Amino acid sequence: MTIDAVDLEVVKASLSGIVQEMQNSLFRTGFSTIVRESQDASCALMNAKGEVVAQHVVLPLHIGAFPACTTAIIEAFGDSIAPGDAFIINHPYQGGSPHAPDVAVITPVFIGDELFGFCGSIAHKSDIGGPVPGSCSGQAREIFNEGLHLPAVRYQSGYQPIGDIERLIGANSRTPELVLGDIRGQLGADRLGEKRLNELVGKFGREKTLTCFGRLLEMSEAKLKAAIEEWADGRFEAVWVRTFADVGPADVLLIVVAAGLVFGLLQPPDVGDEAFENRLIPGFANRFTQLLEIHGSLRNIRKSNRWKAEEGARRRCADEQSQRRVRAKLNSRAAKGAEAITYSAKPPLQL
Repeated sequence: MTIDAVDLEVVKASLSGIVQEMQNSLFRTGFSTIVRESQDASCALMNAKGEVVAQHVVLPLHIGAFPACTTAIIEAFGDSIAPGDAFIINHPYQGGSPHAPDVAVITPVFIGDELFGFCGSIAHKSDIGGPVPGSCSGQAREIFNEGLHLPAVRYQSGYQPIGDIERLIGANSRTPELVLGDIRGQLGADRLGEKRLNELVGKFGREKTLTCFGRLLEMSEAKLKAAIEEWADGRFEAVWVRTFADVGPADVLLIVVAAGLVFGLLQPPDVGDEAFENRLIPGFANRFTQLLEIHGSLRNIRKSNRWKAEEGARRRCADEQSQRRVRAKLNSRAAKGAEAITYSAKPPLQL
């Protein structure tokens, strides 16, 4: 099905507006200051495959976690996903959450009896257990130090809450009211997104909306390829040392080959493996956004370092000019025969 440019832009803006409305709802209904004031939360809309089709960026690392979280839910529940369901996940490996305190609430959207997409929200929680309050220990050596880990679990069924999940989460938190209040706020934001998405489909039709989903993904892919094509062709390598619990210190090699849009991230060598073989990590294509984030972070660091160097030079120059002005003023006074400033000691107090 074809779609004209006007309808595409209207649907695109509508999808973005739905996500913004979801986030505004979450920011106003969250219990904790982390959500209400710090706004450490993000919302997104996904298609039936879990691919993000609409977002309003608050934290980019959240946006990259939505596809992994939704895919984990699809793999875990498959055809049993039904209208009125809601799911929770925060497992960094099974769901791709940035870290355990970032809990995702995902709800399916059905048009008739067919799965159409998903609404999702991710928000940082004030405490989900672990050795320190806040669940963010500076001495953490494994993910279990971050607190409770939830794989993809059903939070609601038929729009009715499953109380066991809330009791489990509350029992593992030092601030259960804040955590459960934020989760319920996330659920409310997702339900609002469901309602607005159904209204959008009612206005434009299911097929036209799905066509817009596909077209938006194609546009994103084209923009990404255009950005990559600006990189110089060649092979670029960087080696740094990481310490692995089971292996010990090991070199990790990142290789980027811009020619032909080929990228590779190499695994650390096994114990006793003297030769560092080129082994591509499975599923690296799904982690490509992380590579782009690294590229952007390095670029920002370079900009920051350059700014600091320039700012330091300006300050040194200003200090030198100030010192020259002070010396010139003192020399002028001396030339005019100005008397030296003396300080006389005060007599001791008489008690």
